[in-house]
Amino acid sequence: MPGIAVNRARDAYPGESKSDARDARVIADQLRLRRGALQEIRPRNGVLAEMRVLVAHRRDLIQHQTRRAARLREILLGVFPGLEAQLDLKREGALVVVTKVATPTAARRLGAAQSFYGSNELSCGGSLVDVGVDA
Repeated sequence: MPGIAVNRARDAYPGESKSDARDARVIADQLRLRRGALQEIRPRNGVLAEMRVLVAHRRDLIQHQTRRAARLREILLGVFPGLEAQLDLKREGALVVVTKVATPTAARRLGAAQSFYGSNELSCGGSLVDVGVDA
């Protein structure tokens, strides 16, 4: 349903202001009431094939990223288990820590007083260096 049709139909329904739940209810109700008046949209074969290729490629990229993160986590557990426990390897800041502080010795050498990206913080709190040194 076009957005303008949803906006107009929403006015006929009492209740709260615009929300996803209300929009879903309005759309479902409108589709139920106007089933015969709405046309089915069928994508052209070329567009559909291109979408399938793009979705398959995205799925492959996500699977590859998941495998890489699992391998990195396994290696990190063997070398520096304390750091692996504190980092969320899906975040860029965590990957920066791994590249800068790859071993416990490197973390101690870097020291808690020095930070290499200013105010970058990790989700677990503390600066990037603090996480590496504390681990």
